[in-house]
Amino acid sequence: MASTQNEIITVDDDNADDARLDEVVNNAVQIPLTMYSLNKVINRQWIDDATVDSLIYKDVIEGHDDRLMVSAVVWNQSRIESWGHDRRTPNRLPTMPRYSQTFTKAVISVNNDNSHWSLAILDKNTKLCTYYCTIRSRIGPNLQKLKLICRLLCDGEECEVVEAPANSFLLQTDGYNCGPMICMLAYRILNNESLSFGTAEANAWRQEVYNYYRPFVANSTTVEQDSYLKIIDEDAKKFQSDATTNVKKGMKRKTEISDKSVIARKHAKIAESVKNDDENMILLSDEKVKLENEVKEDFISFCNRKKKENAKIRLHSISRLTEINRIVKEGFSSSNDFELESETIKTVQTVEDDSKEISIDFEKKIEKELTETFEQFCKRKKISKKTSKSKNLYLSAVQTVEQKMVLNIKQKEAKRISRANLSETQKAVENETTRERMKEHYETLGDAEKANKRNRAKLNARERRSALSQTEKLVESNKVKQAMRNHRNPQNLIAAGGKEIDDNLEAHYLGPMDQICSNENCKAKHFKAEKVQGKTTFYSCCQHGKTVLPKQKPYPEALKKLFDLRTNLLPNKYSFKKS
Repeated sequence: MASTQNEIITVDDDNADDARLDEVVNNAVQIPLTMYSLNKVINRQWIDDATVDSLIYKDVIEGHDDRLMVSAVVWNQSRIESWGHDRRTPNRLPTMPRYSQTFTKAVISVNNDNSHWSLAILDKNTKLCTYYCTIRSRIGPNLQKLKLICRLLCDGEECEVVEAPANSFLLQTDGYNCGPMICMLAYRILNNESLSFGTAEANAWRQEVYNYYRPFVANSTTVEQDSYLKIIDEDAKKFQSDATTNVKKGMKRKTEISDKSVIARKHAKIAESVKNDDENMILLSDEKVKLENEVKEDFISFCNRKKKENAKIRLHSISRLTEINRIVKEGFSSSNDFELESETIKTVQTVEDDSKEISIDFEKKIEKELTETFEQFCKRKKISKKTSKSKNLYLSAVQTVEQKMVLNIKQKEAKRISRANLSETQKAVENETTRERMKEHYETLGDAEKANKRNRAKLNARERRSALSQTEKLVESNKVKQAMRNHRNPQNLIAAGGKEIDDNLEAHYLGPMDQICSNENCKAKHFKAEKVQGKTTFYSCCQHGKTVLPKQKPYPEALKKLFDLRTNLLPNKYSFKKS
């Protein structure tokens, strides 16, 4: 079968012994991501089809028998010929897992000329494929290819391809997060979650992926022939003592060049790279002392040592404590010569949790920066609004603020969960520790700072009480207004608006329907608010007299009496009591 320009696959009967492409892609997703791919993820670069396949498969497809995905490799070739012995069957697409008719949803990642990622979700039951593009580009050139994929998945039946409504999912505002966003979209669509997120969530997703897959990646030091290296047991051999290594402490990974010194000279570059790698991983003795002092240091002591306290130094403290915690977990977990006690590790984690939570003042500052317009930003920074550099500075600043807000929300949630899991005794101990720490901090303040702190607390309490009283006053005022209105004008009025929804909102009354259209053939009744200034006719009934209504025939006498009920009702008002 020959392939047109828009088709993806062809069948070549001469390649019966080639490997099946679906076997290749299914084996590929079982292999951990390489460090090269992870670096592209964390450095906010373009992620390739192998990475997209692996991440969508692990997060969305694996463990769900009713789902499958089409490998992104089908978009990099216009002709795919190696389909193995089953290439004559109608379903020849490389899917993960291997094709089965039990699926109901299919995820199709669309690669647009290696410049942009889009997503398509196929519902097999309805034969409907929905296309999602985060930059709102038209499906255009990919339509025929996408239809062919859907037809192959649905046993040759035609499927309808539609574009998702523009207001139903996120709009990408950066130029590098299309890959993460389609992975997140696939997960959220199939799990019925919100599709509203942005750059901050995509960057956080990159960090989570890197943190999750990094432990599974082999050592980042690459050697061409690692057969010349072998792992030496710590008890069997020690490092030779010389001017550069006598202060090093043992680590888990120790290497040496095997066999003769001739081989070592032959592979001097390999030995040098391993040596440099070891030097970067092993702590010096003076660093040990420095680290022991830093893990016991709280945020106040940190600020005193740095001789300043502001938002920047707080973030620096957070990053430093995070780095210490990483060293404790990764560097010393298997060391025999240098081990930190569990109490010290607990101190690091406690100090880290206490210092991570951003202060209220700093959080207000972040929120103010997040809502800051471009003009306000230029005015604050005292830069020109007409240059592209100013626009780039503004976008990068907003992105940084979004990241801070996301980080703050996650830290607060983690703190809340951690505290909820504590026992009553642990909570009491933690509260007492916090009180002591705050007391010590308060004692270090000067008289002016103490007075300022007391005044702020009083002002906040007064504002909270004032806001509560204003709300109560507004509710009571609305109730009084409604009672007075009903007393003055007891006729039935139509109320529109908010009192039925919120007590703080006042109901809006339309008034009586007593405005009569002046069109002789209409005479419809309207509310006063419907009247147009300078006109006595109305649009909603006869389009200001433009609509010519047929002349009304006279009513039959028997029917006409029914329209005069009110005049005929009064004489017979109590007749039903006599009957």
